[in-house]
Amino acid sequence: MSIRRLGQGLVNRDAAALRVFLNAVALPGSVDISGVLGTTLPGTILPDAAGTAGTALFASRSDHLHPIVAAAPGSASAGTAASAEGTANSFARSDHVHNIDAALFGGTLALGTTLPGTILPDAAGTAGTATTAARSDHLHPIVAAAPGTTSVNLSASAEGTANSFARSDHAHNLSQAITPTWTGQHTFDNASGVIINQGAGDGAILDLRSSDVAHGMTDGGITTDAFGVFQKADSDAGGLIVRGYTETTTGARLDGFGSAANTTKDSTGAAPVQIAAYKKSGTASTTWGAGENILAIRNTTSSLLILDASSDIFVPAGGRVFLGDSANTGQTVGITINQGANDNEALALKSSDVTHGVTAYHETDTYGVLQKAEADYGGLNVRGVTEDDLGILVDSFYTNAGTVRSTSGLGAITLRGYKISGTTVGAMGTGENILAVRNASTTNLILDSDGNLWVKGWIVGGGSAAPPDAPISHPADMDGTADSTYSGNEVSMINGMRDKINAVIDYCDDILTYVNAFGFRGTA
Repeated sequence: MSIRRLGQGLVNRDAAALRVFLNAVALPGSVDISGVLGTTLPGTILPDAAGTAGTALFASRSDHLHPIVAAAPGSASAGTAASAEGTANSFARSDHVHNIDAALFGGTLALGTTLPGTILPDAAGTAGTATTAARSDHLHPIVAAAPGTTSVNLSASAEGTANSFARSDHAHNLSQAITPTWTGQHTFDNASGVIINQGAGDGAILDLRSSDVAHGMTDGGITTDAFGVFQKADSDAGGLIVRGYTETTTGARLDGFGSAANTTKDSTGAAPVQIAAYKKSGTASTTWGAGENILAIRNTTSSLLILDASSDIFVPAGGRVFLGDSANTGQTVGITINQGANDNEALALKSSDVTHGVTAYHETDTYGVLQKAEADYGGLNVRGVTEDDLGILVDSFYTNAGTVRSTSGLGAITLRGYKISGTTVGAMGTGENILAVRNASTTNLILDSDGNLWVKGWIVGGGSAAPPDAPISHPADMDGTADSTYSGNEVSMINGMRDKINAVIDYCDDILTYVNAFGFRGTA
């Protein structure tokens, strides 16, 4: 029996057995199964039809089609009846059209010419009562209106009651009378800056606050949490007051951060922090005149320091100036200079007229210096430097002349020497030098505490311009002391002898004058 007949027999008996047979048997070459494929039409697809496996003993071809029936919707299928699935055994095509029941519109379907209803905010929707249909290009009217005046304010947000809508490009008017409390950070990016005009108000135009601050100074309308205030200095004239408030020490601080250093020390010098004063001149400004104040530092309303346009500094209430120090119990009003371990000039006096050239010691325009006499022990060195012959000049202008010739006598210029004793001072001891006069490092004259005077050379008197050609030894001591120093008594005796000798010389001059007057001749 051929494979064809065997396959046909299996088809007649059992299609499933045929499939098993075909899958199990490997046949060479091509297989003719044309007698196995069916020629009967597939079943018609109907709405809501139940699916079935079928009973045919043949397979469907791969290009088979199921028939589907299409039909038009029923007459007046668009009406007031409830929506329904329908009972037709057919489907509607995608471009189908429903017939509208003309009875819904009085038996005649007409297009209306009445304007559609106005769309209003919160209006309830209605089916309408018109017996005509709206045209496809109809428009409903919508009323638009501007927002209310000062509609941006501090009131709570509200829906409003207007029977109109706002256009998409509408603008709200901002009330300038509002006083908002801003909680966010604001950035102003405007080349024109920010202008604040408080009108005739005299309070703070800018008030800076922090919840961390509670200084307690609430006078003048300031709140305890305000740490910075800007306001007018004079209610009618203007000016600016910048106030800082703190719970501790620093109420206000001015910092300057610079990038380029400036070392110029003249009227053009600049610095990271600068304070400049200008004087009104018409609609412009100019510099202040000589003697006019440009800076004052005050303790509330009392000026403590004043700087004027002539660079003069005034301390009206007195006080002290400390350089390198912070206290001086021995001073009430004055200047204290503490050089630390430095041994050079403590005070230098200069003049542009002076060019002495002694730059190994001082700058060439320095004419006066106060500095330590000894680096480790102290003492005061008063030094004058000159281009001429007068290095130091001591003048005394007195009212009452001193004429006492005793140990209590005073002169227009009085020099005193004291000896330190513990924390105080007292009189110098016997024979201790009270005054020394030197030529550089060579001592030429000494006056001691007992009034004794020692002189290296001659004491010249009587108007003589110079001492004798050759010095002589000291004469025998006149007061019984065995030394080469003239005591005060010896000096007095010498001066007395000088006066007597001068008197004799004057007497001889008188005799010669008398003789010459009367014609006497002789040997003098």
